[in-house]
Amino acid sequence: MDFKRFIAHIRKADRSEQYVDEHNDQVAELASAIAEPYGLAKIAKLAGRHHDDGKNTPEFSAYIRAATEGKRVVRGSVIHSTHGARLVNDLASSKKISQITAEIARTVIMSHHGLRDCLSLDGDVVFVDAAENIADSYERVKETVYQRYGGDFINQEFIDAGLDTHFITKNIQELQKKSKSLGSRHFYRAMFTRLITSIVIDADRTDTACFEDKRALPRRRAPDERKEMWKKYVVHYESQLKKLQEGKKTSSLDPYRGEISRACAEFDGGEAGILRLVVPCGAGKTLAALRYALHTARRYGKERIFYIAPFNSILEQNAAEIAKFIGDPDAVLEHHSNIIFSAEENKSKNEDEKRYQLLTENWTQSPVVATTAVQFLNTLFAGQTSCIRRMQALGNSVIILDEIQALPIKVLKLFNGAMNFLASFCKSSVVLCSATQPLLDRIDHYQILQPRNIIENEEKYNEAFRRVQIVDCMITGIFPGRSGGLYCQSTGKRQVCAGHCKHKTKCP
Repeated sequence: MDFKRFIAHIRKADRSEQYVDEHNDQVAELASAIAEPYGLAKIAKLAGRHHDDGKNTPEFSAYIRAATEGKRVVRGSVIHSTHGARLVNDLASSKKISQITAEIARTVIMSHHGLRDCLSLDGDVVFVDAAENIADSYERVKETVYQRYGGDFINQEFIDAGLDTHFITKNIQELQKKSKSLGSRHFYRAMFTRLITSIVIDADRTDTACFEDKRALPRRRAPDERKEMWKKYVVHYESQLKKLQEGKKTSSLDPYRGEISRACAEFDGGEAGILRLVVPCGAGKTLAALRYALHTARRYGKERIFYIAPFNSILEQNAAEIAKFIGDPDAVLEHHSNIIFSAEENKSKNEDEKRYQLLTENWTQSPVVATTAVQFLNTLFAGQTSCIRRMQALGNSVIILDEIQALPIKVLKLFNGAMNFLASFCKSSVVLCSATQPLLDRIDHYQILQPRNIIENEEKYNEAFRRVQIVDCMITGIFPGRSGGLYCQSTGKRQVCAGHCKHKTKCP
């Protein structure tokens, strides 16, 4: 091998060195494997191949050696993510697809340590200044990379990545043919870019951790293996449900709950799409949704089931129920939004805490993930590397969103676009659960794809489960000759209602 090799990582335990080309090649192959089900293997491989090109310098080798020896170094003081971004950018021709390929790949490479701005506050392209700032070392890095792979290989890998860019562009066009109100093409291209970034980050972190711990790369479940796993969970669910029905006192509502649950088990929503589960409070919505998810996961060999709760209290309660009904507590990862491990805590964690942190890093090792809406939205939109990394786990899954009406209004456009992306491009089945469904398909410019109803004619259950009687009558007729109490959610509403009552009753 006639080129100079530089260090990517040094193992703390025995000072073994992992070279940059070795690490880049392994990340490229792993990223390609993760991206294959999404149809993005080639562009993920390109970004993985060049993500650490900038480590091919004596400056970075000195930096990593000093850090390993315990010397004081400033994290990030040696820039290494811009070199690979500039290299792939220089490969682009004047063709539109080629330009988009370079834009996606360079954004992924520059963001593999955290989301980077694409534009400055003045509207300038940030990459231009970043590329100029590495002018002194770029040519040396480029020479090393070309000596390692050769120009023909590098150019061909970029051309191949363009096929994935064409796939991305075509899929976005097909979605927008359905309606002009489903969101802009720029939004969906950005979501594809984030997904590829997630894939490369996961591949990078996984290879680095396996090198440090001297362990093999984790194996992902094969489709047949997944189907067998879900079959086992379905059998346990049905057995548990039968025990529950036999052991409880009968209620006039039980036949309705049974109808709803059976409908969820029998409903075939297809491999992917957006669905609505609209049933009244008390109808057994969560367990019915889980029943649908398990049968769908078994039918289509899904990777994972996600249960998303709006609040921690709901999450804790329902995660325990889910574990009980699938019969395998270790298969359910309960990931709260308020658990963050600091550097000091990392040093003192016990084995259970280490395992928990490992499972929450990328969500890929747990068949069922129960988490909060905050954690879910962070995975889709937040800029931290830890959040971006988890996004690649959302594909080919069943995603149950409980109490969907609790989502803040300000996030609904982004939420709709993200659900369209997961259902249309990531082969996921998204289930919107609520007794009072928000009108997500009526939001301007970012409507959600028209959902299919799991339960038809849900109105017939409303009367059976009705708990509140709403009476529309004049205030003066409610309490004739008597006093009454008025309860409101806020002081402002109390004042408005009190004023209205005063006007209607002519009271002083």
